[in-house]
Amino acid sequence: MGFDVEPLKEPRGFLRLMQWFLAMIAFATCCDFSVKFGFRVTCKEETNITSTLFITEATYPFSVDENHATEYETPVCSPPAGNKKEKFTFPGDFSSDAEFFVFVGVITWLYCAATLALYVFYSYLYNDEQKSYPKIDLIIAIVLAFTWLVASSAWANGLNGLKSTADVQSWIYNADESDGIKGPCAKQNGNFISTNVENCSSTGDSGFGKGNASVCLGFLNCFLWICSTWFIYKETSWFRARQQAQQAQPGFQSEI
Repeated sequence: MGFDVEPLKEPRGFLRLMQWFLAMIAFATCCDFSVKFGFRVTCKEETNITSTLFITEATYPFSVDENHATEYETPVCSPPAGNKKEKFTFPGDFSSDAEFFVFVGVITWLYCAATLALYVFYSYLYNDEQKSYPKIDLIIAIVLAFTWLVASSAWANGLNGLKSTADVQSWIYNADESDGIKGPCAKQNGNFISTNVENCSSTGDSGFGKGNASVCLGFLNCFLWICSTWFIYKETSWFRARQQAQQAQPGFQSEI
């Protein structure tokens, strides 16, 4: 066992260091991302009730439909005089996409840490005559490149779904209970079902900057793993055998 930083100066070592860092940033950004959104129900003046606020905060793993439900009197905007209460939850469950993305990030981060230790402390194992470790490293790099592509695409799709849910104006007027999102702003024939409702307006969201950044970092990780496969391949016995076969061909001229 020795300490050798020379592999980190080579492309495969430098790229692996970047992959370790960016994998950590990618899953940390996804876990730290949150967004608030909701809507306000404005009541008619004769009800003597100003408004009711329905708001939620979507955080990792973004199971929006499992968040704490808002309880309200039904019909909405009516004085609480024996009215029954209903619970309203925002629709959407994007946990599978987010959890898969974070899982890939954590696994990649751990693998990069292990291989960096191999590069620095056990470089002789990587450079032995058998060249077994570079082959394994190459296969895993190809798998991780494809996995990052799948995970980033899945999380991008989940984030788009979350953006659609945050755009409450696109679904709060739905009166079809079959989809489970009928709420106090439901309309029929263009009119509010609850006659005491004057208007429903979105409260806006707190932004998707971190969510968009996590998706971009995911695709950047995919790109880095694709790039690293060439440099790892050059360390394998497959590349050496290919070079020897080319040199053995008649008329071969080595590059200067």
